[in-house]
Amino acid sequence: MIYTLQVKPKTEIDVMKSIESLGYTAYVPREERQIRKRGKWHSQINTIFPSYVFLDVAHIDDNMYHKIKKIDGFIRFLGSPSPLSATESEQIKWLCNQGNIITPSHYIIDENSKIKFLDGVAMNLQHLIVDIKLRQKRVKLKITVEGKSFVVTLPVKKV
Repeated sequence: MIYTLQVKPKTEIDVMKSIESLGYTAYVPREERQIRKRGKWHSQINTIFPSYVFLDVAHIDDNMYHKIKKIDGFIRFLGSPSPLSATESEQIKWLCNQGNIITPSHYIIDENSKIKFLDGVAMNLQHLIVDIKLRQKRVKLKITVEGKSFVVTLPVKKV
């Protein structure tokens, strides 16, 4: 089950490492985005959900709750704490990418001028795509976390 923690801005990675040092699995979904600056493309790592860390555990007991609550940068659990719904958990697991930074999903344009994703996170979450900006090398997905909608931008690359 996935639980959502709110943390102080810019402390997501430190909180994630502190949780992992306690023996639990935590994720901070990040993506490698291509940014055009002065006519050249540069790679930049962005946190998809700033100020949030996702905890993947079966359940939270009192002992775990108090250990995590003492971590520097921790603000609160979202919910009481309560886990995300099955659908939301599935979406977050794809975005967590097993703890790896999301790299561009590769696509082709078929003979019917339709975009077909060949790999990556965008391929698995195609049903959530709300906008595609091929010139900017990005797609936008609509994701829900704790019932709140977020627009997430992910990188894409033409093959």
